[in-house]
Amino acid sequence: MRSGPRQGRGEATERHDLARSFPSGTFDLVSAQYFQTPFALPRAAILRTAAPALHPGGRLLVVDHGSIAPWSWNQDPGTRFPR
Repeated sequence: MRSGPRQGRGEATERHDLARSFPSGTFDLVSAQYFQTPFALPRAAILRTAAPALHPGGRLLVVDHGSIAPWSWNQDPGTRFPR
């Protein structure tokens, strides 16, 4: 998803599957959401790519859940999440 400049401030948003692509350039904010997938995902490589893409003073926001949500239908006690 990409939206063009708003109100002349040059803001834009993009959506990427970070395991497959990463936008070019440098950013004030890189937001990586929901790494708790049961599928193979190169988490460390994604974060190593994201961190240097920040402007000095930029923010890398990683949103993750450390365990299965108590309301989740998947209550399998054998489920393991990467650390």
